[in-house]
Amino acid sequence: MRHPVRSFLTLVVLVYIGWCIYRIWVDLSSVVAATESTNPPVITSPPAVTVIKVPLGAAHYRYNGKTELPDRTATPGQVDPLAVADITGTSHITNGVERNVCAKDFRTPPIRKMITNFAGLKAASCKEYNVTPCDKSVEGDHLISIELGGCPYCLGNIWPQEMDQAKIKDHQVEDVLPKLVCSGKMTLSDAQQCIADDWVTCATRIKALQ
Repeated sequence: MRHPVRSFLTLVVLVYIGWCIYRIWVDLSSVVAATESTNPPVITSPPAVTVIKVPLGAAHYRYNGKTELPDRTATPGQVDPLAVADITGTSHITNGVERNVCAKDFRTPPIRKMITNFAGLKAASCKEYNVTPCDKSVEGDHLISIELGGCPYCLGNIWPQEMDQAKIKDHQVEDVLPKLVCSGKMTLSDAQQCIADDWVTCATRIKALQ
């Protein structure tokens, strides 16, 4: 027959060991929770962006004088949620790609590589606007340019623009706005809205800021 004092001491030791194991588990859970709260998961792919769709052939050009502007419903302009404009030039790398449009090493080709089927997107935009032929005379234009943090793969940011007008847009607006943003003369959101609303009027507006 076991001694009652020895049995009691054994029970106390087992209870103490169990309590210690429980405290260790609680402490480890707290450390894991704190780590997850301070280190959010890395985004491994561009977030989904809602695309506003219209029936094929239902999009209609607007005009500023004789210059075509995109349909506000079909092509409202969409932004890349990962793009930033840090005018200090600090690098903002996401998935190995520079996303700060004001960084010295910012380049558009790595971002353009995210577009898996640009020819298909251009063809879809031509169908929306009932543009034929959808050939080299037509630019599949990013309304909000990638240099300004425009979404590279969103149909709501791509429209068929006559090539000669696209070259004017590039020169008068898309080449100028990033410089104004990165010099602190305009915010990124203001520049994006300026080009999306009416790039012709935008070109006139920013002349005073250059």
